[in-house]
Amino acid sequence: MCYSTTIPNRDCSSGCNLSEFKARKAMQILVAIKQVLDGEVEVSISADAKCVLKKAMPQAINPFDEVALEAAIALKEQGVASEITVASIGSDSCKQSLSLALAMGADKAILCQTDREVVGGLYIAKALAKLAKQQRADLVIMGKQAIDSDANQTGQMTAALLNWGQAINVSKLSVNWEKTAVLATCDSDNGGLQVKLPLPGVVTTALRLNTPRIPTVADIVRARSKPIEVLGTSDWQGGAFQPTVKITKVRKLSSQKNVTMLKDAADLAAVIDRVSGVITEGG
Repeated sequence: MCYSTTIPNRDCSSGCNLSEFKARKAMQILVAIKQVLDGEVEVSISADAKCVLKKAMPQAINPFDEVALEAAIALKEQGVASEITVASIGSDSCKQSLSLALAMGADKAILCQTDREVVGGLYIAKALAKLAKQQRADLVIMGKQAIDSDANQTGQMTAALLNWGQAINVSKLSVNWEKTAVLATCDSDNGGLQVKLPLPGVVTTALRLNTPRIPTVADIVRARSKPIEVLGTSDWQGGAFQPTVKITKVRKLSSQKNVTMLKDAADLAAVIDRVSGVITEGG
């Protein structure tokens, strides 16, 4: 099911004059990225079960944030955006992901430096809101969630702190003819919601919005010459850090056992009949 508002979409894909479209005011985009453990590797937990051991493990850009960056780059290629700034909050190791983001096509990179292993979503949102104002961003884009915490809250809190509108879990994205609003499809349990988000605004992306590009070796080499601006805690934190949530224990999820492989639909039907009978007998 798809819920729609009547929004005239006069972006470049609808056959408008491309040169005239590009001549209109271009946007400044801020993309938030988080460095996470590579999703393909098995995590290691400390002996006291207090944290995940990250330093010795390969890390990568959060896949949802990669999609957000690709969306920003696509808008720049369409002439909608003039500059893309990527920002991340973490230790010096995050420079690896920021450099990769520059290789993908971002123009500037900012590291909000902290030695804390865990920074709550509210503090990240406060930092992003401050950066958005400093960078005069028209649009803030980030993944809808990170694969390590699955919190799905930073985008919403950033929008609230800025008092901007938001489009959440976006699977389609374009910009109107006047470059004053984002036109998006937001996936929800009730279907796709087609929304018009006046700028400035905040967008969080779903994985199916696009397929992020893979930078070439030449792109990676060129990105090494691009500076990464580093902000100390006094430059971005805006007050003493007071964590509202404390992680008390970390454990691995148990693997699924006793999996039965079925040959065909007949086997599946037999299992359903058997399970249905057990449920009926048990009341």
